[in-house]
Amino acid sequence: MRNIVVKSVLVLFFITSALCFFTKCKLIQGDHSSGAETNSEGIYEWKSVIIRRGGFIPGIIFSNAEANVIYARTDMAGAYRWNESNYSWIPVTDWMGINENRYFGIESIAIHPKNADIVYMAAGSYLQSGDGIIIKSTDHGKSWERYEIGVAMGANHMGRSMGERLAIDPNWPDIMYFASRQNGLMKSTDGGKHWAQVNHFPSKGEQDIGLSFVCFDSSSGSAKKASATLYVGVTATGKESNLYCSKDSGWSWQELENGPSGLIPHKMIMDREGVVYIACNDGPGPYGITKGEIWKFNMSTGSWKNVSPKGAGGGFGGITISNSDQQIILVCTIDWWKPDEIYRSADGGNPWEGIGRSAQKDRNGADYLCWRRPGCTNLSWGGWMGDIDIDPFNPDRAFYVTGQGIWISDNINDEPEKIVWKFENTGLEETVALDLTPSINGALFSAVGDLGGFRHPEDELDQPVAGGMFDNPIFGNTDGIDFAALNTNIVVRCGTNYSTHQNGAFSTDNGVTWSPFPVQPEKAKHHSGGKIAVSADGSSIVWRINKQFYYSPDMGNTWTKCKNLKGPNRITADKVNPEKFYAYSESKLYMSDDGGASFSVVARNIKGSGWRDRVNTVFGKEGDIWLVAGEHLYRSVSSGSDPVRINPVEKIYTIGFGKAFATDGYPTLFIVGVIDGVYGVFRSFDEGENWVRINDDQHQYGSMDYIAGDENIFGRVYIGTHGRGIVYGDPVK
Repeated sequence: MRNIVVKSVLVLFFITSALCFFTKCKLIQGDHSSGAETNSEGIYEWKSVIIRRGGFIPGIIFSNAEANVIYARTDMAGAYRWNESNYSWIPVTDWMGINENRYFGIESIAIHPKNADIVYMAAGSYLQSGDGIIIKSTDHGKSWERYEIGVAMGANHMGRSMGERLAIDPNWPDIMYFASRQNGLMKSTDGGKHWAQVNHFPSKGEQDIGLSFVCFDSSSGSAKKASATLYVGVTATGKESNLYCSKDSGWSWQELENGPSGLIPHKMIMDREGVVYIACNDGPGPYGITKGEIWKFNMSTGSWKNVSPKGAGGGFGGITISNSDQQIILVCTIDWWKPDEIYRSADGGNPWEGIGRSAQKDRNGADYLCWRRPGCTNLSWGGWMGDIDIDPFNPDRAFYVTGQGIWISDNINDEPEKIVWKFENTGLEETVALDLTPSINGALFSAVGDLGGFRHPEDELDQPVAGGMFDNPIFGNTDGIDFAALNTNIVVRCGTNYSTHQNGAFSTDNGVTWSPFPVQPEKAKHHSGGKIAVSADGSSIVWRINKQFYYSPDMGNTWTKCKNLKGPNRITADKVNPEKFYAYSESKLYMSDDGGASFSVVARNIKGSGWRDRVNTVFGKEGDIWLVAGEHLYRSVSSGSDPVRINPVEKIYTIGFGKAFATDGYPTLFIVGVIDGVYGVFRSFDEGENWVRINDDQHQYGSMDYIAGDENIFGRVYIGTHGRGIVYGDPVK
């Protein structure tokens, strides 16, 4: 039987709970007209925990119809719109939830050429996940329509910074093309609602990379008369240019002869005289490129010219032309790593001068870009520079992308050493959370892919961490992190250190400073990552490395294999009894009562499903565990024995705990799951009897993989996502 959610005050909460034994009750999500206690109806305000880690931004798209309408697409964290008023980014695809998670990578974006309110996106992260979709907004990304296109997309595959693949005819906007990865050229004649393959287009390109871009010559048409001339890049490495042209609105196609040979067209721009520039490489990128060239094609004469910057290495990720002076061109290299460079030409491609390496860099608070180097030498400002664009309404401003996010300059026409590039990623958070703790001792600890992890003071969530990521050692990925519940100064973590292979560390000052474990298991040198747990008093540590578990009774000075425990899943410490650890593996629940030295099976035949399976322990409650196994949630109050399924929860993805609703009450439960057929983030004050949804359909963040409450701030909850970074919610009072 499902009881009704809590109402006005604590007294009413108990009364309502009692009354539900005598009447049919259910989860309430809509009308809460009877009033509320401290937000019992679950109205929350959601924000990002600020890292300013944009991740790889494959493309920046400017409107040519309206100033400051700018979108950024990501390979696994949706899309963002630029907010000129405060130099920040607004997420526009957070409405995508678990069922739309495969669309959270954006393959391409096209803004309507006449009406900047209208924007289209091609959405689909992985080819193997099925067909992508075309989504359309007529209100700057506030709401969306969905159209089927019938082709797979690969926003997080090789070649993701090519493009743009999606293009709108500037003279007849109902006509659209999409350069697909597997099905050749697709066309719509009704504004994206219906699509068909252009059967007479002569090539589908390389397998799973396909076609790279579509570009229209706007001067070849007029209002309601389709553009006659358009170009399509093909990812092949033949002897000719791999650039195809149609002069009859797409009815016939011809590969342009001569030009670059054996290279893949990556990006293309065209000036108002019909002169074409293409950046081309020997691979699709963003990595694995060893050679690239910039070529110029004059349609009127049919002549090609190699105008590549001399001395440049790697390939070329982006190319852009000034709208006010068609002779000013910027290009950026990709996969050079020396570091990559930005070149500027003032006369259409000859000569070039570097304006990246010699320019000034403002990291704008994103200290992790320094990678803990003293004095912030060798600032990470390049790498994976897949796109660069001059603002069509401001010839002094340009954006370029990297694997960390977006850099902007407002004086690109100045002398190279006077140019300032500023890291502008406020609001744009693209990271993968690999683990998350509750906020302990006033700080949130996160394990993050590619950047190691961070310690955010709970009153500084809206600013990047001073100093950057965890260090000593710095991990590429931090895969696991835990704290001693009775001595929160002790924190442990494990991850990936590619230089020293020191893959574990501990802190005795609540994560402010770190030290590597004095010794680590031999297997840890060859298998990075894993998961880790520390006992309630910090006296012992259990570390899972490649399906083998090890324990240390002396803060990492010695390690011994745990007896009777082996498998792929997580390890968890009891939050009260320092001798107890729990683990779940292969349908069995295990418990140790000797500090992790040995384990015994306490429950069997609990079917799981994989990496989400996890034993969760409750602070202040010995032996009280909540198990996520498969799609189900179980609870045991006897150290794992006799677990009982929590029936109101139809599906469970993750669970966490926060400060109790009442003094000396049970900790608040938070889950991501399905209740009464509704997917979302739910909260319970009464040990899982009553639940209320606290997110809404506009805040679903793709895949929400980890959840944790705050032990100090009532109602606050943290969510670690698969790509959208870490978000947190506070009740609206």
